[in-house]
Amino acid sequence: MDSVYKSCFAEAIGRTAKYQIELSNEDIRSIWTHDRKYVTKENYTSVGQHIFNSIGANHAYHTAFECLKYSVLSKPLIDEYLGIKTLLTIGYIVENGREPYKFSEVDIINMIHRTPTKYFNQNACIHIWLTLPSFEIFDLTLLETKNTSNGNPFHKGRGYDYIFDSIENIFNRYKFTYMPMLIGVDSLVKLNLLSSEATIEDLLII
Repeated sequence: MDSVYKSCFAEAIGRTAKYQIELSNEDIRSIWTHDRKYVTKENYTSVGQHIFNSIGANHAYHTAFECLKYSVLSKPLIDEYLGIKTLLTIGYIVENGREPYKFSEVDIINMIHRTPTKYFNQNACIHIWLTLPSFEIFDLTLLETKNTSNGNPFHKGRGYDYIFDSIENIFNRYKFTYMPMLIGVDSLVKLNLLSSEATIEDLLII
């Protein structure tokens, strides 16, 4: 599974360059030369606590269907906490072999050529997550989005569900396959999903 993700990720880097979206060469080099793993039981718990301590615990109630907002908010927090540079990843999820919400290259072209919104468009059929240099995945919103869709939104009576794991473990546990299409925060600007003038403070109040 890891080799498939790495191949798709390489294609996503090429696609990002194709559409003249800025992506740091330093970030690209680090992800291909990194062999340390970050997912541990301790890190799983502490990373989640660090994010909600930083942005406010009440945000745990509002992450469903907000992958753009909370991926952008999480990135600098995880980068600082783990001492790494994660890469914001835009694509879609295959669940148990099904592609109900495939995000294609045609969608990319259509989104690039439409009218920009001030912050982001909630109707875009995409998913956004963070890829660590180890090719492990951090995804704060997908499980709570599914919980909410299944009639079980977040509440204090249960723990908050999020993904911080290897590609293989994610597939074995959830049957999710992550399909990257574009890389980097600047891709969101190019897709007219995020204003180049938007700040972290803007995202926190939306």
